[in-house]
Amino acid sequence: MMRTLVATVMAVGCATTTAAGAAPAAAAHGRPVFRTAPTSPPATSWRHHACSVSGGNPPASGDNRGHGLVWVRRHATGVVMVWLPGLDDRHCRAKETTGSRRSADWLAGTIRHAKRVPRGVFECPLSDGTQVRVYFTFAHGRDEYADVPLSGCRFVNAPHRLGRFESNAMDKVLRAAAPRRWKRYFSG
Repeated sequence: MMRTLVATVMAVGCATTTAAGAAPAAAAHGRPVFRTAPTSPPATSWRHHACSVSGGNPPASGDNRGHGLVWVRRHATGVVMVWLPGLDDRHCRAKETTGSRRSADWLAGTIRHAKRVPRGVFECPLSDGTQVRVYFTFAHGRDEYADVPLSGCRFVNAPHRLGRFESNAMDKVLRAAAPRRWKRYFSG
């Protein structure tokens, strides 16, 4: 049976569907997703009454194909966070922030220890596409990637990985690094 995850983001809502069944044994741990950290935020534009991000800004939702959970290795040397505006953000500007080795290790640890999102159907009507793309950098090795939606369902995602729940500890690190306009997505 093919296991799939479909994520649809529309201006009015988001729904995530996952196949039923037990998680494969390999899902107890994960494998990182490798993506090179950008040197600048993507271009954005306001058109057709919506904010558009160059290259799109769909959530990097998992697809349950047995590649394990969202995962980030230990000993990152830093973190690059690309903050993407939502569909209805009239300022429509992406921002980039960076974090220290300590911030990167703490954030990676909160991702590794976050609970797995169960399989099932999740309606996310308040999703507007606002998100932060997180790139962990390493002295010897490729950059690793995770995506954190900031509206609707708050699951940490990565392509071809099972999602994890966002945690209060994760929010604390992200809020500290968030540009002013994105701080409203975090409690406290």
